[in-house]
Amino acid sequence: MQKFQLIILLTVSWFAQAQTLLSSRTYHIDKPQRNGQLNAFANESSNEFYVVAGREKEITAYKYNRALFFSDSLSTENELRQAYPKFVGNTFDQSGNPVAYYADDSFDKFTALKFDFEKKQVDRSKLDLSFLSSDLLGTLQAKNHVCFLSSKSGLGDENRLVLNTIRDTIVGIATLDFTPYEILDHNGKIISVKELLREYPIEFIDNRFFVPLAVASAKTKAYIDEKNLIITFDHRPEETQVFSIDVTSGVVTHEIIPHQNLTAEAAQSNSFYYDRRLFQFKLNEDELVLQSASLQDKSNVTTYSATSKSTLQFINSALSMQVGNKPVREFKNTEKFLKKASKATAALTVYKTPDHLLVTAGAVRNIASSEDVALGILSIGLGAAVGSVDVPEMGKSNIQSFYFESLFDDSFIHQPVTQTPLAIDLITQFMTENRKSITLDSVIWYQGNYILSYYDKNKQSFELRKFEDYRRY
Repeated sequence: MQKFQLIILLTVSWFAQAQTLLSSRTYHIDKPQRNGQLNAFANESSNEFYVVAGREKEITAYKYNRALFFSDSLSTENELRQAYPKFVGNTFDQSGNPVAYYADDSFDKFTALKFDFEKKQVDRSKLDLSFLSSDLLGTLQAKNHVCFLSSKSGLGDENRLVLNTIRDTIVGIATLDFTPYEILDHNGKIISVKELLREYPIEFIDNRFFVPLAVASAKTKAYIDEKNLIITFDHRPEETQVFSIDVTSGVVTHEIIPHQNLTAEAAQSNSFYYDRRLFQFKLNEDELVLQSASLQDKSNVTTYSATSKSTLQFINSALSMQVGNKPVREFKNTEKFLKKASKATAALTVYKTPDHLLVTAGAVRNIASSEDVALGILSIGLGAAVGSVDVPEMGKSNIQSFYFESLFDDSFIHQPVTQTPLAIDLITQFMTENRKSITLDSVIWYQGNYILSYYDKNKQSFELRKFEDYRRY
């Protein structure tokens, strides 16, 4: 009883201390949702932090040092706001100055703003980049690169994708040729990359954040690992195909990681990539298996399994079901859990807490809309996705999730300890409590913590707030 009370006191203390207001700067924006801009990013080399805030006639870059104290600012006229309304990413030049990139609504024209704090000037330049005649699959931020993955509509390009990169206003292009690699459909028939992506649209994952199970249920996912673009195909329950693309050279490498066989052939499966390891989950009505495989050391494979008649020994939560943001319900046994979960789409996520690897595995179904999924409007166990999330709308989602949560060490050895709260819980709570005043919000990962940047309509200021995961050790 005393130990339980201590845990409660520690958790309450953590909730009080794990969020910190770092900066509040008065900044009036008339009709912020229509005229406002607020984008934050950090220089990983110098750990300097930047916020680019825009209003109808002005755009300003605010510079903070590694301790997140304000150090400088640089402003220019915001004459391109209407022509280039979409912020698509940022890089840094050789001197460490930030470069912000913007696109028009059709992704036909791109421009760059370089904030040169040494010369005290803002340089504008147009980029030789357009996706008007291409199908833009998505954008993501690599190490000091902005990446665009697309496919062309012409004949003869069925097995080719295009990777465009921007670094310091320089546009690179590489054609990714998947022709040498055999891609099969469910019936064992060879299909093209384009055919696969039409059936299973690609989901872009930032695995530094807690990813909702519904988002991770996508059969095709893309990740960034340093300067490599990792694409995984999980449309076949027998295997995961992993493609690694060097974003600077466009060189493609390929390997197949087989899923563990189950007694019955019919099964659902999926995977999640994290830190050069592929985590795989497979289930049917009779059994389930959770596996971790190193992509560098093929002999380094760890597997956990259970049947419908057994009790899972490698979990840190109940076998649960949740619809949207409604209360969680628990299953009485593994058999009841598998009977429900096996009829949905398998999914798992991996998140690095300060102490452990948190694996959430299960299945989802009844996805409300692609927009809800993209925004991460779902709370599963520990909280919602980060980013521009309309948290109060979560209860309207009818995504049905079946899941359990497990904690492992870096060697994928199960840790039978009490699960601790995460920063995402606080972000969800803070956004919900302040939903009437917060707009233009985004979250980035910075020095092991989350930094929430947002505009406070009531205070007429933009603010930086730090959130951190609970640290057990």
